[in-house]
Amino acid sequence: QATSNGGGVNNIVCPNSKIIINGKSIGGSGRSWKLTVIKGSGSNIGQVIHHLTYDVYGTASKATDYVNALSTYTTDNNLIIVTTSDEPQNNAGSIRTALRDTYGAKDSIYNYFRYAYVFAFRHGFGTLGEQNSIYWSALNTRAGGGSNNIRTVACINFTVCL
Repeated sequence: QATSNGGGVNNIVCPNSKIIINGKSIGGSGRSWKLTVIKGSGSNIGQVIHHLTYDVYGTASKATDYVNALSTYTTDNNLIIVTTSDEPQNNAGSIRTALRDTYGAKDSIYNYFRYAYVFAFRHGFGTLGEQNSIYWSALNTRAGGGSNNIRTVACINFTVCL
């Protein structure tokens, strides 16, 4: 299970983004984008081999670091889990593009203040789930939920047999 919150620690619905594996939480996101990778084959199969937050809101170069980290784990049936927390909007264009172009993440390109986003992908198998807190308005356009998405949550549940 992977859960993302849009309002960070002020989110009254889900105060922390989190990833749960076999019923155990391995921790959530700091501000901005989190990348978690689980080894999909070979030695150390099933182990978390990358679990790091990239605060692209505070430091633009962290977006490049994130994209570079994504490209490091493109083999071996690895499981990639992306979560956001608090502020994923600023300086994140290259992350959203990489997720869309490399992994087929359809909703990664939408960009709203403090929206919640979660995505899971397994190499060799494809997308396991994608969800965000962006909704369709009555005018049939995407809307971000206002200037402070304090209650936004996105969550996906999936099962992977290694």
